This record gives sequence, C-alpha cells and structure tokens, in this order.
Amino acid sequence: FLNACRRPVMPEWRRRRRMGLVLGQIISLCIAGTGVFSSQLAAAGVNIPTTQSFLNYALLGGFGCVLAVKNGGIRLQSPWWGYAVIAVLDVEANALAVMAYQYTSVTSVLLLDCFTIVCCMILSRIFLRASYLFTHLVGVFICFLGLLILVLSDVLEPPGEAGKDRLFGDALCLLASFLYACSNVAQEVAVKQSDRLTFLAMLGFFGAPVCGIQALVFDRSGVAAVNWTEDHGANIWMLFGFVATLHIMYHLTSLYLTLDDATFLNLSLLTSDVWGVIASVVLFHTPPPSLYFVAFFFILVGLWIYGYHPLPSALEQHRDCLVTIEPGFEESDMEGRCVVFSMPTAPT
Repeated sequence: FLNACRRPVMPEWRRRRRMGLVLGQIISLCIAGTGVFSSQLAAAGVNIPTTQSFLNYALLGGFGCVLAVKNGGIRLQSPWWGYAVIAVLDVEANALAVMAYQYTSVTSVLLLDCFTIVCCMILSRIFLRASYLFTHLVGVFICFLGLLILVLSDVLEPPGEAGKDRLFGDALCLLASFLYACSNVAQEVAVKQSDRLTFLAMLGFFGAPVCGIQALVFDRSGVAAVNWTEDHGANIWMLFGFVATLHIMYHLTSLYLTLDDATFLNLSLLTSDVWGVIASVVLFHTPPPSLYFVAFFFILVGLWIYGYHPLPSALEQHRDCLVTIEPGFEESDMEGRCVVFSMPTAPT
C-alpha cells in the first residue's frame, strides 16, 4: 500500500482531482438541501414527489436548450434514443428511491449508496474498461467503513419508523441503486463524448414527459390536496427551494463527470447524509449523533486515498492526448480536451 502511494502522479491530475473533491462536496451539499426541503414539504403534508422531479426535468429541458443554442446549437454526438434511455433510467431511479422510504427504514436506504458504488465499479470495468489500483480499493473500503458508522448511528431509531414492508423496501433500494449506477456511468460517457449542455437539454426533453405522465397518474390527488396559500405561501417557497437545489445539482454533476469518474462521484456523495445532519443542527437545532462526524472523517480519508492516483485507463487516455506541435502551428486550448491536429495538405 505504501509503495503504491509513492507512485508519481501528474500535477495536472492532482489539480483535477482536487477540483473534483471540492465539486463533489458542493453536489453533496445540494443533495442535502433537497433532503431538507423535501422533509419540510412532507411535514406540511405535501406528498408530490414525482411532480417535484417533473418541474426539474422541465426546467432542464427549457434552460438547457437555451444555453445549448446560445453556445452554438444542439449537437447530438450520440443517437437520440441513447439520451432517452438515460432519461428513463434517471427518472425511474428517482421514483424507486422515493418509494423505498415508504416501506423500509432510513438505515436500509443508506445502504443504497454502498450498492450504487459497487455497481458503478462493475459497469465501468465492463463498458469503460476501467482498471483499479490497490489504493482505489483501499479508499473504497475506508468509505464503506464510514458508511457502516452512519448505519450504526441509525440503528437506535424508534420501532415505529421501521417501515411497512422492509423486504419490499430493500428490494426497491437495490433496484434503484442499480438504475442510478447505470445512469451515472451512461452520463459519464455522454458528457465526455459530447457537449454537457446538450446532454442536459436532452435529459430534460425526454425526462419531462416520462415524469409528467407518472405525475398525472400518481400525484393528482396530492397536488389537489395542497393548500398553496397557507402560511404566506410557505409550501411554494419550499417547492421552489427543492427544484432550485436539484437543478443546480444536475448542472454540477454534468460538470463533475467531465473531470472525473462516476465511482468517485458516488463516493463523494456519501457525505450528503452528514451535511443533512449539519443542516438540521443549524436550521432546526437538532442535536446530531456524535458518530456522524466520525463517519464524515472516514469518508473524507477514503476519498483522498481513492483520488490520490488516477485510474490506469485515465492515464492511457491522457497519453493519447499528447501530441507534437510542429513549428508554425499555434497551440490550441487543450484544457480538459483531447486535441487532434490535422496536417495541412502541401500545395501542388
């Protein structure tokens, strides 16, 4: 392990990993924010989870199209059905994860993060030909220790919060985590092979109708039962906060996946539960379990170890980007891109 840590690392890679680590924690904060707004909406009797997601997809589609057109137009680098598949995976993963809370405990839902990471590593190995060093495995193991501490801190939950059907709820968690992994790995490929704004526009374009149909089927009674003018429109502001933080999270996630891999993203998101507890302390003065901060420390250490070395596949991709600039050529902007230079045809 110590010998592996002594391997030389490119300064550029270290800079990108530091950016990824910071950006991952900002995304984790956004996820914690959506959890805070969702809990406040639920406490007010607002039960419209699919409608909440629909508003985000509609905003992604509209705002993404405007930005993509402003930056040169929408350029599809993949077949349209590929974006549609990613959108369906993302919509159904969100729906199953929300549904799981109705049947199982918070402790079981926390295990969703663990299974998503395992699925991401397997899918990246199969489809992206990613290979992992010993330091990567050690980092994942330490992050899992932090997750285990999180689970242990929730073992003392009241019996009334255990859920109606834990076996069914656990099955929903596993299926949702697999769909999240498929969606994340597919998104990593999409944003690295095409423009990320185009990807976000297509995600909203295909995700909004799928989510809208589900909202019409499942959320009609919930929307009709909400008193939107109560307490000076507090429910409207909470819904606005949820959609805004979720929308920012999607934009930052697409930016993150241009810098790093889906596995490191999901490891970074393990801290969202800790940020949620901190938000509860600051906003609602709820005393946190002391084990949460121990878990936060383990997860950050695991992230540092995992991110210390790039994946060997990423190194190979970096070597492919190295080109020789012949005299007379001007250097192009190569930040974060693989630039291919074509030689001009000699005059005859």
